[in-house]
Amino acid sequence: MPHTISYKEIIEDFITEERLRSYKVTFKTQSDIELLGAYLWNTHVCSAIYPLLSATEVALRNAIDSALTSSDLGYFWWKKNKLHFKSFDPEQPDKNPPFEVEAIRKNFSKATKQVQQDKKKRYNIANPTPMHQEIIAKTEFSTWEYILSKEFMGPGLIWPTHLGTVFKGEWNTTKTKELLINTKDLLTSSPR
Repeated sequence: MPHTISYKEIIEDFITEERLRSYKVTFKTQSDIELLGAYLWNTHVCSAIYPLLSATEVALRNAIDSALTSSDLGYFWWKKNKLHFKSFDPEQPDKNPPFEVEAIRKNFSKATKQVQQDKKKRYNIANPTPMHQEIIAKTEFSTWEYILSKEFMGPGLIWPTHLGTVFKGEWNTTKTKELLINTKDLLTSSPR
């Protein structure tokens, strides 16, 4: 094993000191060689885990979308007049929605625009109409984290109605609210 680093100055130009500091603290490295080794080890671990995380994201996304599309919400269930939330006040329909609700709307708007741009560029279509599955595929992972918000939990809302359809199998609780909280905790604590 080498005891020196070739081209240290070049490496320092590409990997910031701030970035490496977190590795030094976490792995308690004693030398530059150990520090770079910890950094490279982490990149290998992340690259090995990435396909699994990606497949999990797609499975989660598709399970939620399938459950909501099959319901009375239908395709484009994320539209403002379809996706209801707990703090919605019909007497103040223009009141700013909670963060999670607004984030979902922005994510779907961004995904829709991205599909339109892609179709214009690829197929030279002036005003392309995005299809449901194209929009779903373009959403960011945070969309599916936000949809698990307690804002969507309650009578007449998507949770608990569709929770058993999305998350099948045995869980450590039979209480819907706890299941939603546990599931969201699993998503937010996973490395990204």
